Amino acid sequence: MSAKIMFIHLSDIHVESAADAILSRPADIASTTYQRLPEVQTIVLILSGDIAWSGTEKQYALVETMLTEIRKAILSESPSMQIEVFVCPGNHDCDFSAHDDTREAVISRVRQLEGVEPSESLIKTASSVQDQFFAFRARVSSHKWAFDNRLLWQTSINVAGSRVGIRCLNVAWMSELKEKQGALIYPPTAIVPFTFDKLGGLSITLLHHPFNWFGQSNYRAFQAAVRRESHIIFTGHEHFQNVGEVADLQSSPSIFIEGGVLFEAKEPALSTFNIVIVDVKTEQYSTELYSWDGKRYIAEVDNEEWGSLRALPVKGRPSYELTKEFSSSLSDPGANFSHSAKKSLAIEDIFVWPELLCLDDPSLVKKQVSGAYLEDIENLNSGVFIRGDEKSGKSTLLRRYFSSYYGRGYLPLYFRGSWFTKTHQRETLKALKFALEKQYVRGAHQGWLQESKSQRVLLLDDIDACTLSPEVLSRCLNGLFGYFSAIILTAKEGAAAMDLLSIDRVEALHKFTQYEVREFGHKKRFELVCKWAEIGGQEDESSAKWTATIDRWEKDLTTAVGRQFVPSVPIFLLTLLQSIESGRTADLQNSAFGHYYQFLVTSALQEVEIEREQWSEVFNYCANLAWFIHSSGKRQLSENELEGFNSAFSSEFTPVPFARRMRELIRAGVLAKLDGEIEFKYPYLYYYFLGQYLADRIHEPAIEQVINVLCEDLHLRDNANILLFTSHHTRSPVIYEKIADALARCFETTPVFDFVTDVALLNKLVDSAPQLIYHEESTKDARSKAREEQDRSEDSKPAKEEGESGTDAFAAVTRLFRGMEILGQFLKNHYGTTKNPVKEALIEEILQSALRGLRGTTIVLLENTDAMAGHVERMLLERRPDLQSDARKTLSKRIVFDIIGMITHAFVHKAGSTVGSAYLKENLRNVVDKDGTLGYSLIEMSYRFDLPEAIAFTKLKQLNKLVENNVFSQALLRSMALRHLHLFKVPYKDKQKLCEELGITLNRQLALQHERSSRQK
Repeated sequence: MSAKIMFIHLSDIHVESAADAILSRPADIASTTYQRLPEVQTIVLILSGDIAWSGTEKQYALVETMLTEIRKAILSESPSMQIEVFVCPGNHDCDFSAHDDTREAVISRVRQLEGVEPSESLIKTASSVQDQFFAFRARVSSHKWAFDNRLLWQTSINVAGSRVGIRCLNVAWMSELKEKQGALIYPPTAIVPFTFDKLGGLSITLLHHPFNWFGQSNYRAFQAAVRRESHIIFTGHEHFQNVGEVADLQSSPSIFIEGGVLFEAKEPALSTFNIVIVDVKTEQYSTELYSWDGKRYIAEVDNEEWGSLRALPVKGRPSYELTKEFSSSLSDPGANFSHSAKKSLAIEDIFVWPELLCLDDPSLVKKQVSGAYLEDIENLNSGVFIRGDEKSGKSTLLRRYFSSYYGRGYLPLYFRGSWFTKTHQRETLKALKFALEKQYVRGAHQGWLQESKSQRVLLLDDIDACTLSPEVLSRCLNGLFGYFSAIILTAKEGAAAMDLLSIDRVEALHKFTQYEVREFGHKKRFELVCKWAEIGGQEDESSAKWTATIDRWEKDLTTAVGRQFVPSVPIFLLTLLQSIESGRTADLQNSAFGHYYQFLVTSALQEVEIEREQWSEVFNYCANLAWFIHSSGKRQLSENELEGFNSAFSSEFTPVPFARRMRELIRAGVLAKLDGEIEFKYPYLYYYFLGQYLADRIHEPAIEQVINVLCEDLHLRDNANILLFTSHHTRSPVIYEKIADALARCFETTPVFDFVTDVALLNKLVDSAPQLIYHEESTKDARSKAREEQDRSEDSKPAKEEGESGTDAFAAVTRLFRGMEILGQFLKNHYGTTKNPVKEALIEEILQSALRGLRGTTIVLLENTDAMAGHVERMLLERRPDLQSDARKTLSKRIVFDIIGMITHAFVHKAGSTVGSAYLKENLRNVVDKDGTLGYSLIEMSYRFDLPEAIAFTKLKQLNKLVENNVFSQALLRSMALRHLHLFKVPYKDKQKLCEELGITLNRQLALQHERSSRQK
C-alpha cells in the first residue's frame, strides 16, 4: 500500500465574482496531479487564506463549487482516492462591512494585554468579521476536530497506518482593512501539540500571514511555537512562491512552503500554486511549484533541487514535564523590569546573546563567539566552562540554554554549585534526584533517568559557590559528569574562584573549553535597545519614528555607560533603559543623567530593603565617603580607616552602626570588599557620589580650588570623570566657567582651522571629491554594522593606564575632547535652566576650541602635503610595483587627501555631536549665523546630519554652493550626508534629492526597486 500523501497548496484565490478566470480552471489544477495519482494514497487540498475577496457568502459559494470540481476531476482518474480539505482565513476573508466601534475597541484592548492570552469573548468579537468564513469551513472541511476554537482547529488523519496532524491557524482574527505589517498578534500558548505520539507522525501547520507580519513583541515566541510543532508550514499573503528549510536552534528544523497567488483580478494571467508529496514511511518529501502559462499549469523547469526526494526534518519535543515553579523561573529576567507598554517583562522580551571570548584560543587576538553558538549541542565538545563577573548574566545564560535544549527534545538538568554535599562524592544519584525534584514533575523522574545519556545536558551554575574542598569537588564532578554527554558550567571571575577551580586542583575540568562572558559593546547594546523598542510593537523598524527612538536611547545609554562608569552588562543596561524610556526625572536638581545614576543606586537600595526614608541619609553618607576616599589619595580603605570615617560622620550628622551599614552597602553592590580592603564597587558610584559632594559645596573656596586643580589636568581620565559627574549634579556657573576657561587654554596660541585657505594645498592634490555610492540597506542593518565597526576599533586600541598621557600632542587633544564633552554635556543637561547668552557663549567656546585643535593637529601635515605624498608614493612602489607611475602618483595624493579628511571629519563630528541636542538647535544657529565662517557652517551641518530629523535642504543648498570649488570641504560634506543616509530613515524622494544635490551616486538597483514598488501601489 502506498504511504504517500499529496498536498495541493492553493493560496490567495481572491474569488470576487462568477466572472473570475480562476473559476474556469479547476480541471487544469486537477490535471497536474494525474501523473502522481498511482503512487499517492491521500490528497489534501490546503487553502492558506485569502480564499474570498471580501469574505461574503456569495464568494465562498463560488469557491465551494470550484473545490467540488477539482475533487470530481481527480476522482474521475482515481475513484478510490481519499481527498481531504483544510482551510484557514486571511485578511481578505474578513467582511469588513461588519467592522464597527466595538471591534475597534476590542482590537485596541488586545494590543494592551501585554502577552496575556485574550478571553473567548474578545476573540469572538474580533473574529466576528469572519462569520461567513467559518460557515464555509463547516461545509467544505467537516472533520472530527481534536481541538477547535476561533483561533485554531486541528485533527489528524491516517495515512498507511501513520498519523498526519493538520493544524489550521486563524492569524487574521484581528486583521484590519488596511493591514499594517508588524501589527498582528497571535498568542503562542494557543499552539498545542497533536495528541498522537509526540516523537512520531507528521505535523502540518497552515496559516495565512508569514511571521514577519506579527508584532515585534509577539512574533519570536509565536514563530518558535509554530516551528517547534510543525514539520511543514504552509503560508500565503505575500504572493511569492517559495520553498525552503529552516534549521532553527530555538525550535528545531522545519520546512516552509510559501504560496504564490492563485488569482488576482488585476493580473488574471498570473496564477501559481504548489504540490508537496510526502512519503510518511521513508520520511521524505518533494515539491513542485506550478504556474499558469496561458494554456496549462507548468512545473518550474529548474526545480531539480526541490523536485527530488528530500529527508523530512527530524523533530524532537520535550517529553518530560517541568514543574510549574521551575518552568516559570526559566522566564524570570532576574529583576523587576517594567516597560511603558508592558508592566512585567519576561526574559524572552529582553534577552540578547552575549559575546563569549574563547580563553583557550592561542591567537594574539582571541576568538569570540555569540552565546548562541553553544545552543548547538555539537559545540559543547568535551565540556564548556564559562567565567564572568558577578552580574555578567551567567545564570540567565544557563536558563536560556535550558529552554533551548528542552524545547528541542534534549533532557537538560540545572544544578547549583552550592547544592553539592560530601555524600554526593559517593552517591551521585542523590545529587541527580535532588535536582530532578526541583525541575521535573515527580512522574517524569524514572523515565528521565532511563533515557540515554546522549540526550542529557548538565548546566552547572556558580560552581565556585561550592564549599567542598577541590579534591572532594573533583570526585563529585567526576561522578555527576558520567550521567551526561554535554556539560556547561559557570563560575564567578576572580582570583579565589580561579584558584579553587584550577585544572591542577580539579582534575575533572582539565578537558573543558574555557570562555569568558564579555561586557556588551556598541553592537550588543544596540541589539538590546532594539529589543526594548520591540516591546509593545507599536512602531515598524522601517519607520522614521522607530529610528528616532533608537537613536535617542542609544546615545543616552552610551553616554550613561561612558568610559566604563557602569558595567556594560544586561542588568545595569536594562535598569538604565527602564529609566531612560520612562522619561521620569524625580529630582530636578539633577540632570537627566544624574537621575539615571540615581535610579541605579535606588534600585540597589530597594533590593536590600533599605527603607525609602533612609535614602537621603545613605546618599549623604556615600557622598562624604567618596570625598574621604578622594582626599586620602587612594581608592581602597582598610576597615579601621572606614570605621574612623563612620565615627566622624556619626558625630557630624546622625549615628550610624558601622557593621550594619557596611553589610547593607556591600549587599546592595555599592561597596565591595577586596583583599581585606573596601572600595566603591563600580566607577560610576564613586564618581556619582563625589560629584554630589562637590556640587553641594561648589561655592566653598576650598572646593573651588579643587575644581581648579581638576581642570588643570583635564587630560587625566579621573579628573575629567569627576568634573563630568559634578556637572550632572549642578548648574552653577562655577562648573561651566572653570571648564570653559580650561577649554580656552587648549591650543590657545593656535588660530582656528580655515576651510578656505588651510585646504588650498589639499585641493591641489586631487581633481575632484571622491565619488561616493549609496547602496541602500535597512537602517537597522546599517547601524548594526556601524556599531560592530566601533567595537572592532575600540578592541584594537591598547588600554592606557590612568595618568598615562602619551605624547604632549596626544595629551592636548585628549584634554580638548574631554573638555568639549563635559561642557557639551552640561549644555544638554541644563539647556532649560541656563540662559541663552550663556549657552551661546559656551557653544562658541566649544566650536572655537575644536577648530583650533583641528589646525594644531593637522598643521604639519597641511604644510607638507607634497612631502607626505612623496613618502606614500615610495611605499606604494615597494608594495604595489605593478602600478604605473602616473597611477601611483595619483593614488598617493588621494591617500594623503583622505588621511587629512578623516582627521578633519573626526574633529567636525566631535564638535557637532558635543552639542547634539535638538534643544540647542536655535542656540547653535545663532552662533553660526553670527560667525558666518565655512567651518562653523560645516559643524552645524554635521550636527543636523547627526539627528533623526528632516534634511534642511535650503541650508544644504547654500552650503553646497559655498563649497562647489572647494574639493576638500565638498568631500567632507558628502561623507557627512552618506553617514546620515545609512543611519537614519530618509524618504526615498529625499534620498534622491540629497544624492542629486551632492553628486552622490544612487545605487541603480535601489532606483529600479523604488520604481517597481511605486507601480505596484
